[in-house]
Amino acid sequence: MLVALIKNPPLMHDINGKLITRKSAGNRTIMTTTNDHLTESRTGDTEPSQQKPPSFFQVMLSVIAAAFGVQTNKNYERDFSTGNPLAYIVGGLLFTVLFILTIAGIVSLVLP
Repeated sequence: MLVALIKNPPLMHDINGKLITRKSAGNRTIMTTTNDHLTESRTGDTEPSQQKPPSFFQVMLSVIAAAFGVQTNKNYERDFSTGNPLAYIVGGLLFTVLFILTIAGIVSLVLP
């Protein structure tokens, strides 16, 4: 049973309902997503350990984008493959505190 699952992994879908298939070509893994009339391919040439970690600015941009729900798939993959979780936790807490202080400041300016 386990051998059958390894040879034939279960079907996976991304959040948009596209079917994700993986093919190995030498040392490269090709991920293909399909949806009726749309096909796109992405290759992972470098290992996550070979990629450099995101800068402070990239972490804060990712935190802000995630807070508003507009994170791109490219940044999402970068964050989860090379990012340090502690940097995103600290960035999220910092953003939350600044956001609350900004809202409190605006309210105190508007209300006498």
